[in-house]
Amino acid sequence: MRILSIKLGEETYKSGKISLFLTKEALRVQKEALDVAKRAEEMDMNDIDSALEILDELTAISDKKVWLLCEAYGNKFTADKLERALDAEEIDAALNQLIGRTSQVIEKN
Repeated sequence: MRILSIKLGEETYKSGKISLFLTKEALRVQKEALDVAKRAEEMDMNDIDSALEILDELTAISDKKVWLLCEAYGNKFTADKLERALDAEEIDAALNQLIGRTSQVIEKN
């Protein structure tokens, strides 16, 4: 089992075992984000209702990413602490690290 780590401010946290459930949820969230990004690209920029819908979906996806990371680290920190310590790009990188860890385990087997 490969342990992940994340630094929030001055503190570094270590993950526990990453369950298949969390891995599948992370993959679903990434797929959801790609689907929303594709729709946003194709969207008519003058369609305010569609833009608002996209923003709501992106907010929900962001919340899911934060929840997944909190779960992966055994809820050793709060969602608020994570959101205040990391920017969106760093949260995406941490989620990709979680997903990448799974592919490395699969490669070993």
